[in-house]
Amino acid sequence: MNSCKVPTLCLLLTLAGCGSQNPAPTNAPAVQSSASTASAPPSASVFHHDGCTIDIAKVCKTFIDQPEFTYNGDQYTWERFQQTSSRHPDVEVWVRYPDNSVLADIQCHVDAQNRKVDWARLLPNPPLTDKSWDFAKSKRWCQEDSPDYSSWADYWRSGITQQ
Repeated sequence: MNSCKVPTLCLLLTLAGCGSQNPAPTNAPAVQSSASTASAPPSASVFHHDGCTIDIAKVCKTFIDQPEFTYNGDQYTWERFQQTSSRHPDVEVWVRYPDNSVLADIQCHVDAQNRKVDWARLLPNPPLTDKSWDFAKSKRWCQEDSPDYSSWADYWRSGITQQ
């Protein structure tokens, strides 16, 4: 997998893990697409911690908007991904620390035909901690510092969870 995607995942996972061990903290509003043909999970995609905001749906969108991305160990362009995947794959993006340990695990439900993210959720393991939030802040992954989430690209990996 491409090591440039690890930072982005780390930021997402870091921000999401500190608020709660559950994917949706009670103080965060759900951000879900109303146009989705698939049901969105009952969780929020926006996480807040100590002045830092991370929207994991935007992290997913940044991931799929790359010119090329690693998916299940192979390099893909969007056109190749669109031709070879199902209409609504669930793409799992792992945000990693520099030592390659997982900071956060994000599930992105993608509309492959329209190149959009229908919903995203933070998976419960590993939970976000103060350490993960501190790492995200140090990498300027907070939406306040990087509204386009481009700084995540060096810290993520991806794979498919289901078709």
